[in-house]
Formats: sequence, structure tokens, C-alpha cells
Amino acid sequence: MMGQALLALFVVATALLSGCAKPPLPTLFKTVESIDLGTLGGNSRAVSINDAGQVVGTSRRADGKRQAFLWTRGTGMTPLPTLGGDSSRAFAINSLGQVAGMADDSEGVSRACLWESETSPH
Repeated sequence: MMGQALLALFVVATALLSGCAKPPLPTLFKTVESIDLGTLGGNSRAVSINDAGQVVGTSRRADGKRQAFLWTRGTGMTPLPTLGGDSSRAFAINSLGQVAGMADDSEGVSRACLWESETSPH
């Protein structure tokens, strides 16, 4: 458990302190290994990690809109869908892989959102 907390600290700290990259790229450090989490077309920020090593955050797409993402070692960075609108943001992930965040609906209203899989926001 302590190891995961340290990993989370490194994810956040790297996103904030990686002044050598413009814009800063979220990076996951595990012992001496660093993993570039990638982007969805613009800058990205990782904000939460669970015990399984799944990471969530928000990335700017090429069109400038914000897109929530889920990163796993097996699939890399995967965009999480909106509620029919233009943007979404992820704030936390739990041990079940459920992601909490915000997503725009088709009328452009930001709503609280829970993703229980990569394709089912509600």
C-alpha cells in the first residue's frame, strides 16, 4: 500500500516538476523505471493511481478540448467517453477500477460522472 502511495506521489510530482518537457508529460515511476504515459494530442496531467497501477487524468486533444483518460500498462492511454458533449475530466480511480470525474452532456452541461468501464459513463 505504501508503495502505491509513493507511486501516486511520483505521478503528481513529475507532472508538476518536469520543467524539462514543454508541456510537462505525466510519467509513472516504479523503482528506477519511468513510463511515459503519453497524450491524446495535447498536454496531459495524471491525477490518481490505484493499487493495480491504473492511472487516470485529463489530456488535451488536438482540438484543445479536455478528455479524461485511463492508462494501463497493457493498453496505454485510453480516452474515456463524455456524456454526449465535448469534454471530460477524471479525478480519481478506486481499487475496483471505477473512475470519478466530470463529463459534458449533449447540451454542454458539466455533470458528475462515474465510469465503471472504458465505455459506460453514468
